[in-house]
Amino acid sequence: MMAAKDYYQVLGISRGASAEDIKLAYRRLARKYHPDVSQLPGAEEHFKAVNEAYDILSDSSKRRKYEQQQTANRPKQAEPTTKEPPMTRKVDVAFFEEISKQEIPDTRRSSAIFNSLFGKKRRDKVADSPSQAAVEPQEYHLTLQVEDLFFDTVKAIQSPNGDALQVRVPKGSTEGSRLRLAGKGLKGGDLSLVIHIAEHPYYELIGQDLYLDLPLSPWEAALGSTILAPTPHGPVSLKIPPGSESGKKMRLAGRGLSTHTTQGDMYITLQVQTPPATTSQQQEFYAQMERTFNWSPRQHLKTTR
Repeated sequence: MMAAKDYYQVLGISRGASAEDIKLAYRRLARKYHPDVSQLPGAEEHFKAVNEAYDILSDSSKRRKYEQQQTANRPKQAEPTTKEPPMTRKVDVAFFEEISKQEIPDTRRSSAIFNSLFGKKRRDKVADSPSQAAVEPQEYHLTLQVEDLFFDTVKAIQSPNGDALQVRVPKGSTEGSRLRLAGKGLKGGDLSLVIHIAEHPYYELIGQDLYLDLPLSPWEAALGSTILAPTPHGPVSLKIPPGSESGKKMRLAGRGLSTHTTQGDMYITLQVQTPPATTSQQQEFYAQMERTFNWSPRQHLKTTR
């Protein structure tokens, strides 16, 4: 275990992140950098780093030892100087909304929110020269739903200064996209808005292509049917050919994520599901099917020596 690496920074999470936060961050980054799907430069190295960070932080014992080693290796604080390293603050809107719901005693509420979101460190007074007085941009991490990315959307956020802002996020934004908000950071600095995508219950977005597993009943698959399939733009009518099987893929051209210059597609994978037979009548129906079809899906497999 290499204590020199900042595994929290690798996953883009705070040191107080919960086990669920760690898991969600890992899933998001693993999808982003997986060598089989990512076209990003250095994706394989990023993928290895993400896996290494998750291996340490997902194990409570390894995480504790890692933090102890980090503390032991941390140099003693030097005397204050007129210039400090750039300051970056990470704020998650979902976390902002969650902490605002918690019951915190009035005497501790404001300090708890500020310390949780922006840390306890205070800046030394600004140096005399204009070049030293320049304020580095801060980061604000905004988590969006998949559906938000298909339209221009406006989100309400709170800046590090405490100002309420209405931010327009253009359609086609992807994981890791950045928006620059000039002068909206601390001390008049810029605020860099970093876009993240929340895990969706049934959509998966890879690049600009959208993927969906679509359940079918056995009769819809066997006889063919016309059904409604969900898309971020609203349901579309989908014609299922007779004899469709699980794993069959269907492409909806132009139904993926779009920008002003490019257009993704939507890919639907059919999943045939068998209804449960909980009554005697339902069980007899399945038995009748067995007698009628006299068929086995394993007939092509060699099961004898």
